[in-house]
Order: sequence, then C-alpha cells, then structure tokens
Amino acid sequence: MVRVGDLLGLLEGINDIDTTSPTEQRLTNACRTLIGTAHSAGVAVHGGTTVPQAATAGAAAETTRDAVGNRLRTSAAMADAVGLGALRPRT
Repeated sequence: MVRVGDLLGLLEGINDIDTTSPTEQRLTNACRTLIGTAHSAGVAVHGGTTVPQAATAGAAAETTRDAVGNRLRTSAAMADAVGLGALRPRT
C-alpha cells in the first residue's frame, strides 16, 4: 500500500496467494477491510490486481488470483482499479 495525501494505492500480491493458500473469500475480505479503514479516514482507494503467475504459482493460485481480481475490480469499494491481469508475457 502507498498513501499519498488522501489517496491510497492498494496492490494485491501474488505471494499472498502462493505462500499461504488463502481462499478467494479471505483475500477479498482482507482487501475490503483495508479499503473500509481507508474510507473511514476519508481516503480514496485506487487499486491494481496482480499479473498472471500460472507458470510459477500454479493453476490453483492463478484461479484464486483471477477470482479475487475480478471481485475487487468489479466492486464499488475502490475509486478505480487497474486490471493488471490483462498483461501477458511476451512469447
């Protein structure tokens, strides 16, 4: 997270999915808790989802990453969100 004045940048980390294997619901709830705390302080939250990591994190982690990203990106919780999941490695 990065706070600049009344703005907060929130980036979901793939390492949170890869190392602790949390569920989509737990990750989404954790992000919403952070967003709620920021909103309570009058801070707008701008977010970004993680880039795909299927090659290194595995299919299950990629499925969770994609689901959490979709939920956060489509919710009204953040002022805006950048879907970094659209980035793909060069082939």
